[in-house]
Amino acid sequence: MKYHFRLENFDLKINERVLFEHFSMKLSCSCVFVGESGSGKTLFLKTIETQKCYDTNGTVLFVFPKLTSLKNWKEELDFGNLSPQLQEFCIAFFQNHQRIKSKCDLVKKLFQFPQYLFCDDCHFSLDEILCLLSFCKENHIILCYFTNDIEVIPGFPYVFLLKYGKVVMEGETLLVLKEEKVLKKLGYHLPFYPNMSTQLQYYGLVKKLVFSKEELEEELWK
Repeated sequence: MKYHFRLENFDLKINERVLFEHFSMKLSCSCVFVGESGSGKTLFLKTIETQKCYDTNGTVLFVFPKLTSLKNWKEELDFGNLSPQLQEFCIAFFQNHQRIKSKCDLVKKLFQFPQYLFCDDCHFSLDEILCLLSFCKENHIILCYFTNDIEVIPGFPYVFLLKYGKVVMEGETLLVLKEEKVLKKLGYHLPFYPNMSTQLQYYGLVKKLVFSKEELEEELWK
């Protein structure tokens, strides 16, 4: 079965302030929404979760991080009874012993294998995001992640940028990051490795935008 997710002409206001107006999206790949605190990310997620104002024929789950502490993630997830594939993913995903509760909440939803998983900002690192995206790709899960950390953008194929509570730019990640001047006008900076490779292009040391340390090293050694 071919799954679809559509949100059309979505409006969201708070105290007469327009956060989203006639916003539409069709999800065909994992994506990230990036916006500063107060840009309406969490409210957007909670609204579409409670109102179910989207059209889909797939399973949609939502994850909101909790600040409570948790130390033993293996006990929380009943690690010994997980399949070898899921155990392997967990070992990689929990290498950094921070934000354990948020990770456990996400993994519990992830292991239900929904078609679409919406996740509010869990403050994951780029490595954790890449691990998560790899699992989602292998299991045909589309991840929609909301954050204020522009450094995680390179992990996603598609990006939405929020400013003043509105989507001001969207597109394939590579194309968006090539618009350095536009990003600066909007108050955004390039993530570290794309920014470094852009600077090195001025000196002819690399020929393309790169997203990781490994890609940059490969370009420099050519």
